[in-house]
Amino acid sequence: MLSGRTIRGYYDDYKSIEDQKKWAEGETIFSRAVREYPEEVGFYTILNRCLREQKKNRQALEQITKTYEQYPDNEYVRDSYMYSLLGYAWHLNDHDKKTEAFVLFEKAFNMDPENEWNINGYGYILKEQGRLSDSIAVLEKGLKKYEKNEYIRVGLSWAYYARANLYRDTGEPEKAENFYNQALALNDDQWINLNYGIHLRKKKDYQSALKIFEKGQAKFISNQYFTTNLIITYYEFERDLKDKGHGDRAIAVSRKAAGIFPDEPWFKTDLSDYFMEKGDYVRSAEYIIRSAKVKNRTSIEKKSGIDLVNNMFNRMKELVFKLSSEEKFKEGFNLINNIDQYFPGHYSYPALKGELLYHSGEKEKGLDLVYKAYDIYIKEYPQHEKSVVIKIPLKGMFLVYGNSRRDTITHAGMNRFCFDFMGCNEKGEIKKNDQADLGTNEEYYGFGLSIFSPVDGIVERVVDDKKDLAPSREYRLWDGNMISIRDKDGLHYYFAHHKFHSARVQAGEKVKAGQIIAELGNTGMTTIPHLHFGIYSADWVVSLPVQFTDYRFVGKDGSIKQIKKGVPQTEQIILVE
Repeated sequence: MLSGRTIRGYYDDYKSIEDQKKWAEGETIFSRAVREYPEEVGFYTILNRCLREQKKNRQALEQITKTYEQYPDNEYVRDSYMYSLLGYAWHLNDHDKKTEAFVLFEKAFNMDPENEWNINGYGYILKEQGRLSDSIAVLEKGLKKYEKNEYIRVGLSWAYYARANLYRDTGEPEKAENFYNQALALNDDQWINLNYGIHLRKKKDYQSALKIFEKGQAKFISNQYFTTNLIITYYEFERDLKDKGHGDRAIAVSRKAAGIFPDEPWFKTDLSDYFMEKGDYVRSAEYIIRSAKVKNRTSIEKKSGIDLVNNMFNRMKELVFKLSSEEKFKEGFNLINNIDQYFPGHYSYPALKGELLYHSGEKEKGLDLVYKAYDIYIKEYPQHEKSVVIKIPLKGMFLVYGNSRRDTITHAGMNRFCFDFMGCNEKGEIKKNDQADLGTNEEYYGFGLSIFSPVDGIVERVVDDKKDLAPSREYRLWDGNMISIRDKDGLHYYFAHHKFHSARVQAGEKVKAGQIIAELGNTGMTTIPHLHFGIYSADWVVSLPVQFTDYRFVGKDGSIKQIKKGVPQTEQIILVE
């Protein structure tokens, strides 16, 4: 039914619709208008605008396409078609249909490459397609012409940012920095700042990176990545200083960070390590205990997967060893007495006190305490009573010592499932001649034999610079050579005393079961050439039971028995092929 409305009347209606932004009502009115006056081209462009203002982008493009095909030279129709292309292109982009969107953006741009909105859309989609040089060229030209267009400005900043990230990731830091600076000059955005800071950290410009992250932390409060990266940067900065021999500066950085992040324990553990290296054991112990006392310890443990008290124990254990080696037992007892008041009933106190008592000469009291510590720990972590089944990490004939021995602390308590393997002959003699003197390392059957990894894993740590000691009757509390390997379950395989400069692996290297890693030696806390071997829990606290496969042992009657899976006993002679 015709409305009887004149063309002028419809145009008057449009003024009212536009003023009041009643686009849905306008769609109804001008759908009727184009039916009544199909030759009035202006009605088609008005209907198109009503559709576009309602974000009916696909419908708008379909509606105006037919009109454009009929009136391609009409300026208003052409503009309506172009803006409909842009509108639907953005719609497709928002729905992650970027390939389809690119076709429409490019079509609009080719219709009028000087139009600011075509420049904005086409420059954007070129960036999304990875054509960064083309995107930058289009947007730079556009910004020169439309200096006040914030969309073009921001779009160009993101193109610069994308190019900067590309250069950063392909190892061209200077080019990356240039584009980060250009991006920030146009747009002080949080993500551009964040990634620029990461770039600066990667190029080891730590002080500049800290400034960026500190500014971002203050300005973009809800973005926790600035805090996270600030912490990481402090870590890397202080460790870089330490690696370069600037220990005092490293300590200063770590102390500053510990003050800024009082609930971040790792700065405190690093400080404890620094002071331990400097021989300041009192301050080292102070920071060790502080690291385990942080307020939100539970949440940190949940995120990191590390028990902070167990972490404290491992460092205190190393500290106890240092104090014992210097016979500073009184200082040691004073330090560890603090532990029980902070963590009453925890295994760490009897374990550490037992070590000190043992090394101070009160061996039986010390052994009783370390076994008590083991019982406390294993009650909380019963899963560590399960045996690990592997091959023996040596080949040949060996005399075995191990599994809960009260004659040495390194095989008692937390270390109760560690083994010593010494090369021997069929009579169990470990020395190649029967002379009574201790002789040289070369006179022992095991010295120089290959040590094999019994597991696939990652080498965690290698110490290889300690010289072999002459055989003696009493061990000394000296650091020795060692290798540790972590398996897929996080367990640590510990090999001690290997020969000076015999390591064939380095930290970070992947190893395979059966691969040679070093040679049996006589370094550290030892008396004669042997391999000390144990498997430790993921937290490095307690040794785990071990069963070895495919070995033979010599019985008391001289017979040789094949063992598919078993636990060699102390003073048993075993053969491994």
